[in-house]
Amino acid sequence: MKKALVVTIISIFAFSILTGCVSKKQNEEDGTIQNNINENVVKNQKVEEFEFTNTSIVYEDGKTTLTTVVTNTSNEKVNLIEFKIHVKDKDGNEIIEMIGFVGEELQPKESRLISSYSIEDLSLADTIEYEIVR
Repeated sequence: MKKALVVTIISIFAFSILTGCVSKKQNEEDGTIQNNINENVVKNQKVEEFEFTNTSIVYEDGKTTLTTVVTNTSNEKVNLIEFKIHVKDKDGNEIIEMIGFVGEELQPKESRLISSYSIEDLSLADTIEYEIVR
């Protein structure tokens, strides 16, 4: 009985791991690679009075789309035209610098979904850092 329970638990664990790998391969086969598993890419970040959350990278049809939600965490209106997105590899070398364009002021606690695009495959990016442009 205990042996059956252990085998079942191990099987479920193995299936969970394999399912994640298989789904990534299926995405690669249809031209889509999504890098939402790297903690340094998707982690929430705060830079000055702005917080960046819900970041994702999707590579599809020869184009990478990086999306993030930027929120004004202050209690004042803040003008934010753009911010830089530094995408780095595992060695800390910058792969590309992208621009996140907001283009107007954000009210206190207001959020905007920002999308940036590149023709480079950024699905293997290791780290993303944001820089506010004043």
